Amino acid sequence: MGEVVLITPVEPGRVADLQGCLRRLRSSDGERSPFTMEPRRTHFARFVVVTLETPQLLFTSRFDGEERDYLSRIAALPKTLEIFGHCQRPRPLSEATLRKYLLEDREARVPVSYVLPRQEARTVEQVNEAIELRARLAELAVRAEELDAVTFAHELRQLEAVRRRSAR
Repeated sequence: MGEVVLITPVEPGRVADLQGCLRRLRSSDGERSPFTMEPRRTHFARFVVVTLETPQLLFTSRFDGEERDYLSRIAALPKTLEIFGHCQRPRPLSEATLRKYLLEDREARVPVSYVLPRQEARTVEQVNEAIELRARLAELAVRAEELDAVTFAHELRQLEAVRRRSAR
C-alpha cells in the first residue's frame, strides 16, 4: 500500500480561493473529488490548508498500487491542476510539471508517519465489497423471520458478494 505526504506553499493572496475550491469538493452538491477516479484505489486522501510560517497546502494519501502510476493519474486530473494552481509550485503549472513535482520534489515530501493499527492489507475494492456484503446481509436478516429455511438459504446464496466468495 502506497503512502504520500507533501506540503506546498500557497501563493500569497490565494488562500481564500484555495479554501473555497477545497470546500466545494466536500459538499454534497459540490464538485467531484480527484480521488473518486476509477478504478477506485484511494483508501484515504486529504487536501487541507495549514499555516506553518506561511499558508501551505498539505496533501496526504494512502492508496493501492504503485506510487508512480497513482500520482501520475492524480496529476492528469483537471481538478488537481486547479488545486495546485493556487500554489507557488510547480511552475509553470501543467500536467507534466505537476507529475514531476508529485513524484520527484524531495523538498515537498514529508516522511510518512501514520499511526495505524497493524492489520492485514486490504484493497479499496475489497473494503467496498465487504461493506456491500454487510449491507445485503443486514437487509436479508431483517426479512429472515418471514422466510422458511430453504428460501432463506437460497436468497443467501443469491447475494452477489456471497456467490463471488463461494467461487474463490
